[in-house]
Amino acid sequence: VGGPWQRYEGGTLGSLILDHSLTLLATLLLPTRDRDQFLHHLKEVHKAGNDGEDTNGEDGKWVVVDSSGEEDEEDPATNWAHFRENDIVQILNQIPFEELWKHSLLIDSEGCTMEYDIARTTHQGILKLFAFTTRLIDILKEGLHTYAKIRYHGVTKRVCRLLRHAVEYVTDHWQNYIALHQKTGRLLPNTPHWASLQVEYDQMFERAVRNIFSSQRSGAWQFLAVIPYSSVSLNRLWKILYELHCGIGEEVVINKWDEWCDLLRDPDTRGQFHDRLQKLDENEAFYLLTAMANMAAVREKSERDFIE
Repeated sequence: VGGPWQRYEGGTLGSLILDHSLTLLATLLLPTRDRDQFLHHLKEVHKAGNDGEDTNGEDGKWVVVDSSGEEDEEDPATNWAHFRENDIVQILNQIPFEELWKHSLLIDSEGCTMEYDIARTTHQGILKLFAFTTRLIDILKEGLHTYAKIRYHGVTKRVCRLLRHAVEYVTDHWQNYIALHQKTGRLLPNTPHWASLQVEYDQMFERAVRNIFSSQRSGAWQFLAVIPYSSVSLNRLWKILYELHCGIGEEVVINKWDEWCDLLRDPDTRGQFHDRLQKLDENEAFYLLTAMANMAAVREKSERDFIE
């Protein structure tokens, strides 16, 4: 993917190259529906026309096992229809994510120098950034589901890394935006504009956490431990912590942080979490506990109830 990153006239993020990059990413991570069934049909037709040919060599099949030595759940008879991991990685490498984020964060580059000015971002602009990032996160989530197989261990980690980078870049931009406007007195925590932006950021952040958390295999949970939890609202962070304790199931709607606190301290909640930990692999349990520890480590001292 190449070409000039020119914005549409009057647009904040619009660009033909940006659109093409997202289209390519979506095509790669969301393969054509019923693709496997179509390929298997073609194979059967081909075999029917070559019944008399020699089929020697079909008995020598490899058995794929996971890190614990357990046999892969995949059917060897269908593996031929899957994309090769190296091919997926090579196509992913052609998507200019660095240029994509420079464009989205309004970073101008000339030679070896880059110019970043948060003052160029408007209220509408940061809302568009949140919307764009949410869509990107949704595409990456579909990729985690599409390639949730042991053979795609590397692809899963790469997609989770892209999720992590998306959250980190937008969080840094959001923090800079808040710092600038609080300094000038144009944006205060009790204003409607600030509240609406915080809600949009919280939604985007929770979506990213849920997507990684729902991809338990292939070491995806290690990225839960390193994403930045410092800018999420306290009430939303309580909700995320509860979901990490009990899993993502029915939506729990609580508007006060003290109610979340009581729910997490409930013996039933702690019992569910204890049972979940016992069923997890050692590495997954370590990543999950590290994520919770990092949540507490980055919060303000005034949020003592959450930290404890």
